[in-house]
Parts: sequence; structure tokens; C-alpha cells
Amino acid sequence: MEYTVADVVRIRAAEDPDRPAVSSENRSVSWSELYLQARRVAAALSASGIKPQDRVSFIDRNCIEYFEYLFGCALLNVIPVPINWRLSANEILQTLTDAGSKLLIVGAEFGPVIEAIEPDLGPDVRLISMADHSRWQGYGAWCGTADPADPMMRPAPDDVAVHFYSSGTTGNPKGILWSAANAEYLLRDTSVYYGIRRDDVSLLTMPLFHSGGTGWALCGMINGCKSVTIRQFEARSVLATIERAHVTIAMFVPAMLAAICAVPEAREKTASVRQINYTGSPITEQNLLESMDVFQADFIQNYGLAETTGGFAQLDPQDHDPGGPRAYLLRSVGRAYSGIELKVVDPESGEEVAPGEFGELWTRSGQNMLGYWRNPEATARTITPEGWLKTGDGGHIDADGYIFLTDRLKDVIISGGENVYPTEVENVLASHPAVQEVAVIGVPSAKWGETVKAIVAVKDNQSVTAEELIRHCASTLAGYKRPTSVDFTDALPRNPTGKLLKAVLRAPYWQGSERRIG
Repeated sequence: MEYTVADVVRIRAAEDPDRPAVSSENRSVSWSELYLQARRVAAALSASGIKPQDRVSFIDRNCIEYFEYLFGCALLNVIPVPINWRLSANEILQTLTDAGSKLLIVGAEFGPVIEAIEPDLGPDVRLISMADHSRWQGYGAWCGTADPADPMMRPAPDDVAVHFYSSGTTGNPKGILWSAANAEYLLRDTSVYYGIRRDDVSLLTMPLFHSGGTGWALCGMINGCKSVTIRQFEARSVLATIERAHVTIAMFVPAMLAAICAVPEAREKTASVRQINYTGSPITEQNLLESMDVFQADFIQNYGLAETTGGFAQLDPQDHDPGGPRAYLLRSVGRAYSGIELKVVDPESGEEVAPGEFGELWTRSGQNMLGYWRNPEATARTITPEGWLKTGDGGHIDADGYIFLTDRLKDVIISGGENVYPTEVENVLASHPAVQEVAVIGVPSAKWGETVKAIVAVKDNQSVTAEELIRHCASTLAGYKRPTSVDFTDALPRNPTGKLLKAVLRAPYWQGSERRIG
């Protein structure tokens, strides 16, 4: 294989040993320093009994230690399983249990939540703390201060390189497996399209537990640029970091761009930025136009899924032409990269439709994931025997190859770039004693693109308020998954066979919208 995740730090340390690799608010490390620390993590993993293709987890906000962990795992061909720190304690427990992680590195902020679930983790999960802890070994002591050799493990193409998590459609976590071959495709091919240069300063605002965050970071690192981490997105602090670190390139979701544009002094603080990549959910034309005015930079829209190892299509800077003859392309997500096969099919028959006709977008390439961890049924529903991955997005491709998405055929809601699966939320709401039946849909949100709405039928002789139902979700679901509003109805609409008609429920909220996704 030409590139592996481990080769990123190996190559950069050999070619650019003293150049800065990544910085945080109070620390910066060079490529040689990052490689040394990654070797220490690999040695510590080996001394802890971790073998190649075992799973190891990490929970903390964006930080330099995440890359020590990521590359340390890669040097030993161990599978990193980053944990979404936004999840509830029960969701974190579900994720760790499903993955079968043998070791968890815990950021100082997340010690209490891991302590709460520690009895349920069992004795076989070793806990390493990045803070002082009475019982867990400290991260610094665990890594040590030696200079161990690189174990030089080389993965097979079908070995798992990274194991990410998306919430499951039935309330269980769903593991997305990137193979070593997928990672090579990302590093060798996709990174070229992202437009990152060696002399760039790349801002890491996307959460690194997310495939988009890690994928963006790796694409910058293979190109040799410096990365600047942001622990958590907050518009004013992001602008301060852009100004202080002379950031030249960044990836945002539309909700982040909208928040930045709302800061009066945003334009003067972003003078160093030459390019903005945006992804995660469709952007409104107004949001895009305001963002282009604030940043005065090139804009690239990247379209892809966690299941496709990140972007496989994009709208290039020259296609961002507000007010010009190609302004209609601002409603497109762009064209596929070279080597990516696309087709639009009838959602019912799976037969390819004519150019310009509506259907579900399918893609086939070396970027498509290995599958879902321990979930062959979900894998088979997503990837056909011929290797086509069903995106769940509905739209059409025009004669010039531009992709226009207008509907979401799967029930998934994308709120602020995070996937929310309605069944998971419905299961929690249905457990309330007053709820007869419930449906969860995505409705338009100026801030988040889409937000979660519950539509509830209450049992006879029962009463419940919207506020009570939202509070009912609080102990079980992460904040971004909870309904922001609840409507009540006598009965949910169904067809003659009893199938719930969510399209009917969604229609009033998206009335007048050309696009029925946020």
C-alpha cells in the first residue's frame, strides 16, 4: 500500500521534522515530537497487552493527545475507536460495549461520566486518565519518557484502519469501519481535491470523534500543513484563533458558518483565510452568500458520508457564482471526483433512471466502507452485492454531472452536521406512560438546517406537556438528539397496510421549499 494512516506521521517526521504539526491553545508540537509521542503510545499499548486489530478508545474534546493516540494506534495496526463526548453516559457505555474496546483514554473533563459507567464496563477495560486519578493510571506515566522504536506494522488492505460510530437506527450504536484501503484512498486521492497546501494553517473545528473531523485533519497532515485544534466550537473564540494563528483554511458545517457571520467583527478577523470548505448538511443560499461576503475567500462544498470515507463530490470555487449565469449551481453539491461511480436509481426498483430524473443517489468506489461492525443486516441494506452504496439522499444529476439533492429517503435528520435517527428518539419518547404513539421528523431550522420535532398521540385519559416529554429524553439522549418541539395529534397518518406516512407529517413544515432537507 502506498499510504497508511501511520505513514502520515512517518513521512512528515522524515521530511519536516522541525515544522509544526499541530497546536492547541497552550501547546504546539513538531512532526518529530508527534512521531516520538506516537511511538510511546504504541509501546504503551503493546505493554498493556493490546494486539494488532484490537480496539482502543479515546474520549476528550479536540486536542493534541488525540493525534498521539490516533497515530500510536496506527503504528501498531491497532483500531482506534474515538468516542462521541456529546453522548449521554448510557450511550457511551453502549458504544464501548458494542466496540469491545480493551482500553479507554479519558480526558480530564470526562472522568466523572466514565466513573459513573465504570462498574458496567467490566474489569477487562483498562482506563487511562489524562488527569490525576486515584485509581486509573495517568496518561503521562503510561506513555513513559523512553524513545521506543517504531513497530513498523503494515496493515492488510482489508484491516480496519479506524472505527467510527454513528447512532443506530434502532437506538443501538452503529460502527462504521474504514479499511486501510479506504484510508489510502482518502490520503492519496481525496486530499488532492480538498485543496490543502503544504504552507496552509488548517483549523480543526469539526469534532475529531467524527469521521469528518478526523478525515479533514488527515488530509491536511498528509499534505504537510500545520493543524490548529479548537476544543469546542464557539464563534468568537474561533475568530480569535483564526486571527491569532493566521489560519488560511478551515472546514465548517453550515450552522458554524451562520454563527460566525452573526459576529459583527467577523470579516476583519478572517483576513488570513484563503479557502473555506463546508460540509455536513445542505446550506441555504442566504447562509452561503453571507459567508462568502464575510470571508472573502474561495469556497468548496464537499459532499460525502462517513460510509464513503468522507467526500466523494464537491462544488468547486469557480462554481460559486452568485448573481452570475451559473448561480443555479449554488443549489448543487457539485460533481463526483475522478474514479467515483455514481448513478441515480428508482428507490423502489433499483433501476437506473434517466439523467435529470429524481431518484436515490448510489455510489461505488474504493472509498466505500468495509461495512457496519457486527451488523451484516444493516450492511446488506446499505451496500449492494455489486458494491453500490445507497446514500439515502434523493435528487438528480444533470447533463453536466452536477448533483442536486432535494430529499432524504432515509429518515435520518441532520442537525448542525450531526446525524439523528428518528427511531432512537421515538423509542425513548414511547417509553413515557402517557404516549400512545409517536413519530419524529426533521423540520427546517435557520440555525441548524434541521431540528428534531416529535409528533405525539396521547393515550386516552392521560395528559402530558411538550416540556415534560423533552425532559423525559434528557437522561437518555445527547442534547442534539432531543426534540426541540412537540406537536400533539389524535392519531398518526398511516396507509392501508399500517405503514406510517412520515412524508405526510413532514410536508406542512417544508411547504414552499424547493428542497425538503435542511
